[in-house]
Amino acid sequence: MLALLAEDSRGLNDSPTAIAETCEEILLSCGMADEAYRRYAIEANRRTTYLATFRALAAKYTHKAAADLLRDLVAASPGEEGKWFAAAKSVGLYREAIELATSSPCDPGTLSRAARDLAVTEPRFAVEAGLAALRWFAEGYGYEITNLDSPTTSWRSASFPSFFTSYIRRSARPTTSSMEAGDFR
Repeated sequence: MLALLAEDSRGLNDSPTAIAETCEEILLSCGMADEAYRRYAIEANRRTTYLATFRALAAKYTHKAAADLLRDLVAASPGEEGKWFAAAKSVGLYREAIELATSSPCDPGTLSRAARDLAVTEPRFAVEAGLAALRWFAEGYGYEITNLDSPTTSWRSASFPSFFTSYIRRSARPTTSSMEAGDFR
């Protein structure tokens, strides 16, 4: 098979991405989409951002569910789960997006903008994204966050139901018992 020949001909200075792209293209042209996906898709479709990588895969492998693509991409990049947050959010996988944002570092600015942008249409997601932004910012991630990126700015500007407002206040204030234990999360 041509894909195997291309793969076996790798030289020391050959681009693994170029070889993966060629092998993927060969398999796709032979109608072997599942094999192309399994063996070469992630390497062949890496882009400059995680969101762009996700979109490239989704456009090429339309028969795959967005959740499956996301799961495979996350599995292929251990320790970088939070970087897939924007991809999950962009396709409406809000629960998965929050799981990713809380499982490994995620840019507080990205989380804050997500909280601001979805405060009215997805208020529960917005609260969780805002709290995750505060957590990662407090842990030293992110650079030069501005008042426009601040989750509290988006919370004040949104017309949240009172449940969410009280939830934010309870979550942002350590309880007496947690203060005594030295736990301020």
